[in-house]
Amino acid sequence: MAALADLHHHSFLSYSAEDTLLIGRKFGAELPSHAIVYFFGNLAAGKTTFTRGMVEGRGGDPSLVQSPTFSYLNTYPGFCHFDLYRLPDDKAFFGLGFEEYLEGGQICCIEWAEKLLSSLPLPSLPQFSVHLAHVQEGVRKIFISQLC
Repeated sequence: MAALADLHHHSFLSYSAEDTLLIGRKFGAELPSHAIVYFFGNLAAGKTTFTRGMVEGRGGDPSLVQSPTFSYLNTYPGFCHFDLYRLPDDKAFFGLGFEEYLEGGQICCIEWAEKLLSSLPLPSLPQFSVHLAHVQEGVRKIFISQLC
């Protein structure tokens, strides 16, 4: 994996959940402790699996990571993990006061970030996008971009 300092756009192929965890682990290990990571991808694309890898890469317990689909937000040491699948739009996100987490000195992972597209990028912190897509049976492409 390219060092984050050199990363502008990079893509990977994942042939298994273990590959996705490994890529997430390497990415998470290099992230600054106060970054925002926007996730894009269809259902079951691997967004939560990638987040598990990130948490493990930062020394955390990946078994704590669960998709926060019904609660919108889960927190783990050093992380906040949003799932905006059921959120109607960015106004609802800000109306619930979630923006305070974005500058809270932790890594914020935001699944279904397209719900915030009209407001991106958000604060002036290191920000990355992670796009996950099925390219064929059992194979995913992971495209990571540094936004700012």
